[in-house]
Amino acid sequence: MKIRIYLLAFLALGLFSRCAVTIPAQDRTPPTFIFEITSGLPGGVLRITSEDDLSNKVLHLQRNTLYRFRFSGSDAGGLAALMMRVNWPTDFMELSIDRDEYAIASDGANFRELVWQGRRSDPWSGYLIAGQLNTIIYNQSYAVVDAEWELTASDFGGAAGSANATTKTLRVGLVDDTQELGLLDVPD
Repeated sequence: MKIRIYLLAFLALGLFSRCAVTIPAQDRTPPTFIFEITSGLPGGVLRITSEDDLSNKVLHLQRNTLYRFRFSGSDAGGLAALMMRVNWPTDFMELSIDRDEYAIASDGANFRELVWQGRRSDPWSGYLIAGQLNTIIYNQSYAVVDAEWELTASDFGGAAGSANATTKTLRVGLVDDTQELGLLDVPD
């Protein structure tokens, strides 16, 4: 099963990362994205898209646990960037892309940001980042630690236009092993 997942990930990487395009004169259509957690959750792969309504959802992940993820974006007029901003000291590891293709920014205590930047001189219609993230918690109490993950895909906005961006904020609860895991409904 793991081999099949890796083969699909590499196939998707090849399909998404090498689709060169010509940036149109104007691009008013915002990009789309898919974020998946592919390991560690009951029920299998968790998939979140840029069309999903996350306003009454919370993702429970177990603290101090490694999760595999995939984050892909697409735009027919050229994908300019993918960004994942986490307001908790999360580690991004074993990323599927070369070190010179992404940046990880941090202020130490409050956030980590993983960013892939496309090139206007060589635009692609899509891109895929796969890797692991670690839900680091130093406080071992039974309290739920609340975090927010901001997922963004942006395009070039056309040859002379301003960029379009699609952003979703996902509420995340870092929990202990007594709590339910996965994407849960939040009561109103």
